[in-house]
Amino acid sequence: GSYSSSLRGAQCVNWYSLQNISLDPPPDAPTIDTILVLRQKLQETKKLNRALKQESARNEVMIAQLKAILSATQASDAATDTKESGTTSLTKKDLDLSFLTASPAAQQSRVGVATGSNQQHTPLTTKTTFILSQLPALQAMLKELRPKLAALPESGLAKDKEPKSDERRDYIESRIRLHLERSGQLPGNDGNITVGGRRVNISEAQALEAVTSMLTQADRKEE
Repeated sequence: GSYSSSLRGAQCVNWYSLQNISLDPPPDAPTIDTILVLRQKLQETKKLNRALKQESARNEVMIAQLKAILSATQASDAATDTKESGTTSLTKKDLDLSFLTASPAAQQSRVGVATGSNQQHTPLTTKTTFILSQLPALQAMLKELRPKLAALPESGLAKDKEPKSDERRDYIESRIRLHLERSGQLPGNDGNITVGGRRVNISEAQALEAVTSMLTQADRKEE
């Protein structure tokens, strides 16, 4: 009796109906792909968060160093008005300028590279000296070029554009004439109509006219 009832129940499993219960997943249910995408976004967000925290820490250190330099400069200026001894004590204190060599930009240009025992290898001093030495030459060149630039006639640029546009227009007209001569629509160099070639249909003629109008508009814009 128990075996037959269990067998009957096993056969009726597919026929059981559960009311008010839906086993279908909702349309916004997460899938494997969406979970992987969210996981990748989370990893990238964590990377960005770490990078921003590191950048914030570097900026805070740099701000503290700059504030120390500013306060030391202001204190030395105030001390010069009062005592000379105060200035000597302040100048003996070395300022923290490590941000000039510890920043990512400095490391990229190898400014903050360890020099070891070679004291002559000073990239920051060398580059700064070189840049400052080039400034007078650049300023002199600018002073020399500004009057020449102002003396250049504006019409000269327009005159340079006109021959180019004329050459382009002549080239387009010559190619169109050659095409029409080959198709038998215009007389050739000897005055006789060329028989050889095929006739140009309407679509080709319209396309040729469209190209010609586009090039003409481009020439007008340049002028």
